[in-house]
Amino acid sequence: MESCNNQESNDLFDKSIMQLQKIAEDILRLDYKFNCLELDMHDTTNYTSKLFIERQFEQLRAMLALKDNESHILIARSMFEGAVYLGCFVQNKKLSDDWRNYSLVIDKVRLDELSDKSSVPKEVIDLLDKNKGIIESFKNKKDKFYNSWSKGKTIKELAEIAQLDSFYKKYYSLMSDYHHWGTKSFGTRYKYNDKQTGVEKLNTAEMKLDSFSAWCMSISSILSALKILSIKSNNDELKKIISKLEGELHNIPGTVSTNINYSCNNS
Repeated sequence: MESCNNQESNDLFDKSIMQLQKIAEDILRLDYKFNCLELDMHDTTNYTSKLFIERQFEQLRAMLALKDNESHILIARSMFEGAVYLGCFVQNKKLSDDWRNYSLVIDKVRLDELSDKSSVPKEVIDLLDKNKGIIESFKNKKDKFYNSWSKGKTIKELAEIAQLDSFYKKYYSLMSDYHHWGTKSFGTRYKYNDKQTGVEKLNTAEMKLDSFSAWCMSISSILSALKILSIKSNNDELKKIISKLEGELHNIPGTVSTNINYSCNNS
């Protein structure tokens, strides 16, 4: 679908968005089934898979609650980031360990900022001392800690690792202007008038396209995350359900599809 400012395009987008919302409702009905999956939670990728799925379900509920409120664009971008991180963890276990171990860096920084460390439990100090090597691995060339677990990798670079770069290009990147309060996104949504209020909200097909893209991205994101968990749990029933939902998504005109093949080691 291409952006054009007319009612016919708006109607087409509305129809597709309703189809996407129907898939979202079907996905939410799977919450209990995925919650009941038992995995070895000592394995970091299992732990993050279960943890990330919880937030993905919560965010999808928020998407449906917002409906036509364009703030769902922001939630969709967050869902994509979660799917990217999880995809990276499956592709490269070291990245999942980095995500989990970065909590040590946070605790180390907090400890160093304390003038009086007497109130800090001994087991915390012992744990940080024991993991000194891991903590030091998060320092950059300037001997400063990285600001996040990704050690400077951009979301674009991580999306490539997770095999989700097609979604990054088609959806996530194009929503950046709206997310960061860019002038373009304001220009397609509002116009100045001569009245004292000064601003009039528009209803353009470009706005509908952004909403359509947000729904595509959110559904694609949670499906990729659910696919990982269904593979890791080796649950054939859930694998079939996710495959069916992927097919329904790909049959909606204008959506981007990609064939993700994660090799998830079952634990």
